[in-house]
Amino acid sequence: MSIYKYVTEDRIDIIQNAHIRFTQPSEFNDPFEVYPYFKSFANIDFIDKSVDELKWDDYNKESVTKQIDKALNEAYVSALKINPSKQTELNSALDYLKNHEILNSCKELLFREMNILKPEMKNMLGSCLKLESGYREFMLNILRSALDKEIGILCLTEKYDNLPMWAHYANNHNGFVVEFDEMHSFFNQLNNPKKLIGHINKVRYSLRRPEFMLYDSNLNDSENLDNWINNFLFLKSSMWEYEQEWRMIHTLRDCKNKIKIGTHEICLVPLPLDCIKGVIVGCNMLKENKLELTNLLRSEKKYSHIKLSHTELDEKDFLLNIVEDSL
Repeated sequence: MSIYKYVTEDRIDIIQNAHIRFTQPSEFNDPFEVYPYFKSFANIDFIDKSVDELKWDDYNKESVTKQIDKALNEAYVSALKINPSKQTELNSALDYLKNHEILNSCKELLFREMNILKPEMKNMLGSCLKLESGYREFMLNILRSALDKEIGILCLTEKYDNLPMWAHYANNHNGFVVEFDEMHSFFNQLNNPKKLIGHINKVRYSLRRPEFMLYDSNLNDSENLDNWINNFLFLKSSMWEYEQEWRMIHTLRDCKNKIKIGTHEICLVPLPLDCIKGVIVGCNMLKENKLELTNLLRSEKKYSHIKLSHTELDEKDFLLNIVEDSL
């Protein structure tokens, strides 16, 4: 089976530069992308147990002293950059502050206050992890931002002749479709369909938005992984079922080719050219764009295996016919 990618006409660079974009979830046109109903970070009893077991006693007098001294040293360095000629006076001021009894009193007061606040800190951390009201929106924003920094998605499809997709993703038939070999090692890097990274998985479609926990302590590791696949990273609303999507996940921290465009970061992953089987040109593509694409595929031997086709409207039905071109 082949799998396909609809792109606009300017994405000739996919073939030219042999790189393809893995897109952050927030960049997609579906606001529900990788966004189930997050019930909690984990089971309530697991969160309570984990919070209770944290070493809250680590916040002792010594740690308070180190933090205050660090803040004073940072303030001293900043002041020295602004007024380098005042080094002698600043040294004296720093020594005075570090040894003054008022500062020692402040350290003692802060230590006592932190001991008083420990139960409140534990409750606050628990509420954050449980996504309770008052903390929910704040924590979800943090979670979504973290996912954007970590996860890139390559979206593919089983269909090369889907009219809405030609309109939406290939600029009203002005773009083209790239045909990939689904069996190529690029799409099976771990050779294990139960892994999240480096392997294509078919998207599941659902009428209902699933409830989801990042970690369910009642499940083993394999079951938690299945939960991520079936209810998180590879699930969409059934309204998108016409796309017949397959997708692949890449960790963006491993992406070495990043392009910054305004506030957007484009993450490009090397693409072996031998995983490309063909290119299908849209029926509305401009002649000069098709010529550029044709000349590229003719230009070097490394492109010789890629077949070029174009779409034509069927005379009787709402269908696209695929006609192979000679190179």
